[in-house]
Amino acid sequence: MRHLNLTKMRMGIMSFGGLVLILSVSQFLGCGGYMYQGSVGAEAASTTDDVTYLDQYGTWIDVEPFGSVWQPGVTSDWRPFEYGHWSWTDAGWAWVSYEPYGWLVYHYGGWDYTPDVGWFWIRGTDWSAAPVEWLNYDGYCSWAPLPPVGVEWQEPWDEGGFHFWTAVRDRDFDRNNIGHYAISRPPHPRESGGRDINREPFGIHDFERISGRTVAPSELRRSPAPVYMNPGNRNQESRKPEFQSGTHPIENRDQRAVPHEIRPMTNESVQLNRMVLTKHDEAAVRKYGSQVERRVMVRRSDNRPQASKESGHRR
Repeated sequence: MRHLNLTKMRMGIMSFGGLVLILSVSQFLGCGGYMYQGSVGAEAASTTDDVTYLDQYGTWIDVEPFGSVWQPGVTSDWRPFEYGHWSWTDAGWAWVSYEPYGWLVYHYGGWDYTPDVGWFWIRGTDWSAAPVEWLNYDGYCSWAPLPPVGVEWQEPWDEGGFHFWTAVRDRDFDRNNIGHYAISRPPHPRESGGRDINREPFGIHDFERISGRTVAPSELRRSPAPVYMNPGNRNQESRKPEFQSGTHPIENRDQRAVPHEIRPMTNESVQLNRMVLTKHDEAAVRKYGSQVERRVMVRRSDNRPQASKESGHRR
C-alpha cells in the first residue's frame, strides 16, 4: 500500500492547512485536431517541436524522477480537465479543451502534482481520448488526470480532494464549458445515500436516461499536427514514467487499472496528431477559448513564481 502513504505525504499540507498554490498550465485547444485562432496565437505555420511550442505557454523545469517537465502558466485555482467539454464519439468520451495547447497535453503523456511544484505535464508519445480516472455515484460525476503509477489522489469529497477532481451533477456531464457547472465538493457517499461507487465513465444509454437528452456519436478522427515530440531537448531523462490505462475498469482502491507504459523516448522525433473536431465542438472552442485565455492563462512576460528545480519529488 505504498501509494496510500505517498498520498498522505503529498497531501499533508492540504489536510492540515488550507489552500495550496497550484502553479500550472493553461492549454492550447484541447483534444484534438483543430486550429486555435485566439489572441495567444494560431497554429504554427511550420514544423516545430513540443518543447519550443509549449515554451510560449509555460516553463520547463526539472522534477525528479521525470527530468524535464512542463509547468503551464496559469492562475492558482487552475486544474487539468476543467476548461472544456466531453464529446461522445464512436470510440467513447473524448475531451475537448478550450485551452490552446490542450490538444497536446491532455492527450499525450500525463499529469502529476506536488504541493511544492503544483501541476506539471510529463511528456509521452501515446495518444488517448480521455486519460482520466472516473468516479460516479448518487447523481454526481467526477474525473481527474490519471496519476503516475504508485500515486493516488484524495477522493473528491475529502478535504483537499477538490484540487484534483472536477465534479458535476451527472445530468450536466455533456454541457459545454463544463467547469461552469462544477461543484466545489460533492457530498460523501454516506451522506448521499451510500450507493455503490462506479469508477467507469457513463455508458451513453445511462447518460441519456439520466439527462433526458439523446446524444449522437461523432466519428473519432485525428490529423497530423505541425508539432513533433522531440525528447532530445531540455535534458530529458531516459526514465519513462508509467500511467494507468483508462480503458480498464477500476473495481476498488486496491485493484487499480493495468499500468500503461509511455512509449520509450528515442532520438527520433515523433509525429503528433490532433483530434478532428465536429462543427459543434469547433463552435464551443471559438466561443469559450478567449474567455479561458483571460480567465486562467498567465503570460510569460508576467512575473509569476517559479518552482525550484529540486522539488523533492520522490516515488
